[in-house]
Amino acid sequence: MDEPSSGLHPEDIDLLQRSLKRLRDTGNNIIVVEHNAQILSQCDHLIELEPGAGVNGGKILFEGKPEMLLRKNTPTAESIKSGIKLKNSKADFKGKLNVTEGKTNNLKDISVSFPTKALTVISGVAGSGKSSLAIELKKQNPEVTIIDQVPLAGNSRASILTTLKLVDPIRKKFAKISGLDQSWFSSNGKGACPMCGGKGVIRLDMAFMEDVEMVCEQCGGEKFNDTALSFKLQYKNKEFSIGDVLKANLEDVKEIFTDEDSVYRVLCLLQDVGLGYLKLGQTLDTLSGGELQRIKLVSFLKNYQQNSHEVLILDEVTTGLHPHNVDELILFFQKLIFQGLTLIIINHNLNLIANADYSIDMGLGAGKDGGKIIFTGTPYELANCSHSKTGKWLRIMMNNNRKADF
Repeated sequence: MDEPSSGLHPEDIDLLQRSLKRLRDTGNNIIVVEHNAQILSQCDHLIELEPGAGVNGGKILFEGKPEMLLRKNTPTAESIKSGIKLKNSKADFKGKLNVTEGKTNNLKDISVSFPTKALTVISGVAGSGKSSLAIELKKQNPEVTIIDQVPLAGNSRASILTTLKLVDPIRKKFAKISGLDQSWFSSNGKGACPMCGGKGVIRLDMAFMEDVEMVCEQCGGEKFNDTALSFKLQYKNKEFSIGDVLKANLEDVKEIFTDEDSVYRVLCLLQDVGLGYLKLGQTLDTLSGGELQRIKLVSFLKNYQQNSHEVLILDEVTTGLHPHNVDELILFFQKLIFQGLTLIIINHNLNLIANADYSIDMGLGAGKDGGKIIFTGTPYELANCSHSKTGKWLRIMMNNNRKADF
């Protein structure tokens, strides 16, 4: 199972754990790809891969029983040992956005205020009305922008490069050094490999069996013809063809384009949201839901002007992230708040909730049992709210209590 806890409140994850144990106890082998500490603590055997992402990963850092992990200094072990720290400072919010008598879906005539120039997290069990509240906020305040979980069109042609509109400035740079038309540096134009048509792979129709894809023998998966690949940009002691740029480490690509503001800004944003390990030429159909949503976030932020007072709603943006990456994302969000942005995030991640400026918790249950505001205030106050399920799990996570499960 790949990230079965995605989109689940800690209360729901407890139910998931019981189901997984029942499957195991009836003779099944369960292999789970996960970051969630609740799931990790109940495993019989853990394998941690790291130390980084992409080309910097692929190594086994730890293998053994969960309780042995805390004796190590791996990224996962460090995250578990550090626990969470609840924000308790009450900010003096200057403005607010209001929802009055909201009735979208299961909302029960609710009214609530969201502080501006702050990070607000909407929490609650799955189905409690969090997304409905976000939709109601948008209805009553049309200036709000929602970056939802609806995936970008992921196909074999759509890539990070095309989605973030970096195609033209990169092609122009190669056109300038070559004296050729920009189309020569397009895998859909004159620069396309004649054998694979710029796809990098050859698809073989196997009739009654599943089609097979093979790397194109002529271009070796580069997608371009020999003419396009013969022109190269210089960086330090390295040379980069158009094919190299699309598959190179983002840090190298960023240095090549320091004089191209439109490209450099986007590459910096990709690193800020924890996507620095991706390649520009990577197609969208190879990305996870969490990666796609952060690509959408970068697409929005690349045109964002500091102090323009935008209001942005993000839905489960931490999906698929390791706790270390969540910490990086929180720092980035705080930087955006400082620049004048208002962030409203629908999320179950307890570390993100703990670092919010303001918390809105919904419940108590799901569907007809939800749609009510259970709590508003600081994360620290939420942890002391006796009738909040989110508050209960914040209390469990405080003071490294989670270590007791390992």
